[in-house]
Amino acid sequence: MHAQLNAKFAIESCLSFVEGAGGLVYGQVDSSLCRAKFFLHGAHVAEFQPVGGKPLLFMSEKSLMKADAPIRGGVPICFPWFGPNPHDASAPAHGYARINRWDLLSTSLQFDGAVEAVLGLSIDYWKLEYTVTFAKSLAMSLKI
Repeated sequence: MHAQLNAKFAIESCLSFVEGAGGLVYGQVDSSLCRAKFFLHGAHVAEFQPVGGKPLLFMSEKSLMKADAPIRGGVPICFPWFGPNPHDASAPAHGYARINRWDLLSTSLQFDGAVEAVLGLSIDYWKLEYTVTFAKSLAMSLKI
């Protein structure tokens, strides 16, 4: 699957896709502005480091890196609830968005060298669109 993503969404010398632990696919950003990693699983931003700076995100060693488990650390998306589901104790903590594979909708290289990735997920009657911009700083926008 990462080969198909690379064919359609990679950006030469800035963004590539890799199959990591547990078969989870991630985007690897390596630009003149930053280094970063984001997973399609949970649309999870796992690493961000501006060039010349220190890493700014923490990843837990307790992450199972499996398709049916959440990634721990970094920037998770908790949706449509935070914490345990108040109506269903068997539902995943922090909602379904955190444990589903998101679709990669688009990638682009901005005029200033920033790399932008747009991911989407449909759950029941919800439609989510998550835009992440990797530059000298990290910007994230979630539309529901």
